[in-house]
Amino acid sequence: ISKLDVDDRNGYGPETVTIYNGETGDYTYYVHNYSNELEMQKGGMAIVRVYKGDNAFPSYTFSLPSQLGRVWNVFNYNSSTGRIEVINQVSNSVIRK
Repeated sequence: ISKLDVDDRNGYGPETVTIYNGETGDYTYYVHNYSNELEMQKGGMAIVRVYKGDNAFPSYTFSLPSQLGRVWNVFNYNSSTGRIEVINQVSNSVIRK
């Protein structure tokens, strides 16, 4: 289970998401550029930081790759194992396994 804590619609971030222990399963985290102005890479740099528990430092940091598109598929998360599988690809659709 996750909750979008901050949804930045101005493009400067950060957006934050908290993942809670709850239902088991596989989840995909992605960022979608809803504006009709620019593809994501043309809009500038973006970063996703993943924190685990109360740790003050991120366990993972993802930087927007140099690819064009409107959907940044950042990672898959398996709630049973707590593992993150890196995707880090930009495309025009969500990549699912």
